[in-house]
Amino acid sequence: MALVGGEAVLYVERGGRGLLTLPALSDPEVLGRALAALPSLVAPNGPYREVRLERVDQGPVGESPLAQGLTGIGFRPSYRGYLLRRS
Repeated sequence: MALVGGEAVLYVERGGRGLLTLPALSDPEVLGRALAALPSLVAPNGPYREVRLERVDQGPVGESPLAQGLTGIGFRPSYRGYLLRRS
């Protein structure tokens, strides 16, 4: 879950395959701050070695309005979605 100012903005589903946006998303600045937190999932002491997002709000990640923001923080299109790996 990505919190901004104590308010839930994004929820990463178990296993990292899906991303759900929560009501606080009406502000683009808040959304940008929440997206910027996602790379911490694959940081050296993060919980995942890689995150492969297949869905955003139950739809294909590549068709999501968040697709450009995800590539901006390091996700790359891959076989089944967008991939972010620990470097």
